[in-house]
Amino acid sequence: MKIYQFCLFMLLSLTLLCCGGSDGPSSSPTPEPINIVPDSLNVALVTPANGEPCTFSRIVGSRAEVDFTWPEVANAVSYRVRINGRQVYSGTDTRVSTLVDFSSQGSWQISAVSIDDVVVTTPELAFTVPARPVVNRAPQPVDHSSIRYDSVNFELTWDPVPDPDGDAIQYAFIVHVNGQLDLNFNELLNPVDTNNVSVFLEEGARYEIEIIVTDGTFRRFSTPFVYDR
Repeated sequence: MKIYQFCLFMLLSLTLLCCGGSDGPSSSPTPEPINIVPDSLNVALVTPANGEPCTFSRIVGSRAEVDFTWPEVANAVSYRVRINGRQVYSGTDTRVSTLVDFSSQGSWQISAVSIDDVVVTTPELAFTVPARPVVNRAPQPVDHSSIRYDSVNFELTWDPVPDPDGDAIQYAFIVHVNGQLDLNFNELLNPVDTNNVSVFLEEGARYEIEIIVTDGTFRRFSTPFVYDR
């Protein structure tokens, strides 16, 4: 009887040990990594505003240099900008300048990029570029050193002045004779289109002649040409 009880006890003990060891140590599942995502960009704060005419900082040749700007985005470490489908910028600034055609329409997008390379992109934003402004630049004055008087052929000449905008140039005159303004000096009374004019300067008088160059808007005066006969 005692031997039977002992054997039963041992069998139960072995059974408990086997059952307990089969479970083994419990293990926790590996958590999924959490990627950092940039916030959405507030398109109400970009320039040029969506669908609005843009301003330009300067004219380069026949094109306008336009500044595109946007606000900083939380959790973004860099930005990418596409204009008219072409990437023109990748970096950390919130401004990019590029050349666009006058009188044109286009679109642009900004992408915010996180440290985990997660990208959040705005919808396409429209912009328009106005027509090129008309800018009239003044011509240079007549070069005083180029003014000459031919006392044989009675001709006053000077180097022609080109207009920077290609406007037509005319020349007019202010004449002083012996220190007095002469408003009735017939030969120099009317403007001319050429860089020479026939004029008779009398002997025994001192002439001071200013040549005025004008493009119809601006007037530039030369240093007086002095002639004593």
